[in-house]
Amino acid sequence: MQSLPPPSRQVSSPRYCYVKAELSPDGPLHVACAGREHCESTYLVEREKFPCHGLEFVADGGGHVVLDGQSFPLSPGVVFSYGPHTRHRISNSTENPMTKYFVDFFGGEAEALLSQGALRPGGAVQVFEVEPMRVLFDHLISAGNGDSSAADALCSAYLRVILLRAARGIAPSQRSSPSTERFFHRCLEHLDDHFTQLRDLHDLAAAMKTQPARLCRIFKQHGHPGPFALLTRKKMHFAAELLAAARMSVQETAARVGYADPYHFSRLFKRHFGRSPRNFRSQFQRRG
Repeated sequence: MQSLPPPSRQVSSPRYCYVKAELSPDGPLHVACAGREHCESTYLVEREKFPCHGLEFVADGGGHVVLDGQSFPLSPGVVFSYGPHTRHRISNSTENPMTKYFVDFFGGEAEALLSQGALRPGGAVQVFEVEPMRVLFDHLISAGNGDSSAADALCSAYLRVILLRAARGIAPSQRSSPSTERFFHRCLEHLDDHFTQLRDLHDLAAAMKTQPARLCRIFKQHGHPGPFALLTRKKMHFAAELLAAARMSVQETAARVGYADPYHFSRLFKRHFGRSPRNFRSQFQRRG
């Protein structure tokens, strides 16, 4: 059995949880420890090896990591991993120090879970949904500091979700230019703010002053469903909220989320949720 090295002292306001003290390469997935660290400007970690697997997520700021000789810039949304035989060097930006999360874990299925994306030890990816990842890490740390009888199982479950989300990230060689990334995020913001007014892909393309084909290409490049699929999903989930909470009629709900034809809306809703909007609303009324 091996033990983990002590945490860095070059951090402020750290928050840690310790779940499993004894590390073993066999058996199911287990979290050894996890944490959140605000790195000082002088932060530097250099290791020739590590006793288990490690995954780190940059939530804010910037820096640099070298994994087995391969260099990656660090910025919000970057996730990288290292294993027992991965040499790694993590340094901080002096102008914009990092806030980052980490989780150390072990078990026979760890390598297989990492391999689902570009996250084999020594790999790095960019995820674009930074806040959900931050929330998952915070939940993992809270679970590790909670009820000791459930901590191991809960932390392993959160780790699996984190790894699945990271697997949707974009490998460095696939990253788009900074201008394309800014455009993509503007598209997401416009969808969030105006999805009830947008009718289809052509409306979104017109609002963003581009062509529908370019929109589809950029969304695919960033690992997202097509923009029309995302628009429809947002409409359907908001419609479900209206039907359940506001108790609106089907026709009123269809109009509120941007469908002039309530029958077309009903077909889409049933395809999405497996039941008609009328049936969905009735179920919540009975519960009420």
